[in-house]
Amino acid sequence: AAEAAAEGKRSAGSASMSGAQIGPWDFLMALYGGPRRFALVNIPAALLLLVSDLFGGMRTLLSLEPLQPLVRQFRLDGIYAVRGLKRHYIDAPLSCTFTYPGDWAYDPSVEMARSQR
Repeated sequence: AAEAAAEGKRSAGSASMSGAQIGPWDFLMALYGGPRRFALVNIPAALLLLVSDLFGGMRTLLSLEPLQPLVRQFRLDGIYAVRGLKRHYIDAPLSCTFTYPGDWAYDPSVEMARSQR
């Protein structure tokens, strides 16, 4: 009878453990195998999301006022539309820049028409 009572306690204890709720963060860490693997997978994914400008995240980030000196220094506004405008940089001997709308698309048919004249 003592063995049956001890067995009942063990099974009741394991049942309460299996029925315990874990939080979403604990579940996520268990799914990835720990915080290190979570970071190794998700940090590059987040960087790729920003660099690829998916959903306009990079344009929004670069449009922030404190980042304007960095944007100009590294010429990132030549790649991404910042505040709706892109910038074209011309180096020596002219050393100038000009801005144009960020959604402007180059039309190769205009160049073809010019070259055929």
